[in-house]
Amino acid sequence: MENIVQLDQKEFLERYEKNVNCRLKNETGLAGLIIDMQEKFLSEIDETGKWNMIDAQKKIITRLSEKNAPIIILEYRGYGGTIEELIQEIDFASNGISLIKGDNDGFRGTKLHSILKRNHSHHLILMGVNATFCVKETAIGALIRKYQIYTARELIAGKKKYDGIKMNQKIRRWYSDKGEFFPREEQLWKFIEKEIIK
Repeated sequence: MENIVQLDQKEFLERYEKNVNCRLKNETGLAGLIIDMQEKFLSEIDETGKWNMIDAQKKIITRLSEKNAPIIILEYRGYGGTIEELIQEIDFASNGISLIKGDNDGFRGTKLHSILKRNHSHHLILMGVNATFCVKETAIGALIRKYQIYTARELIAGKKKYDGIKMNQKIRRWYSDKGEFFPREEQLWKFIEKEIIK
């Protein structure tokens, strides 16, 4: 029992207040959603496309963290956790949040909407798999709730039949019609800086 370190109430409240204040400093209105980046789903996409996607997501995570925007991990119940390569990039003490979902739509049955509202986030950057199912269903859930959606071909992927990040024209057109869709994450971030952050 001597090795257990306990925080006194004052120290606990100071840490809690610091955490809350960090979350309230999201002046950009941005949030990143990392959807189903679990090994089971990643095994269904092209290996090269997978690592390109992970690298692009890490860059967006870093940029969102610099802006103190929330990064919300959505994991499908029963399929393990998000891959370690991404978990290591997220600071759960300040802007990282993890939610378990039981549906393709990350809004259904979770507190995602209330977390986004509490953090003043209405511009959502979508990242993850599968572009034609869970990412798309979460995007639809966001649109129904009047969020703006943004993504890039490098940030989302489909199954191997879609050749990794080379999605078919129909799904690319869907993301372009419903929000802002870019080939590369750098182009997306330039748009965000110019039009959203200003």
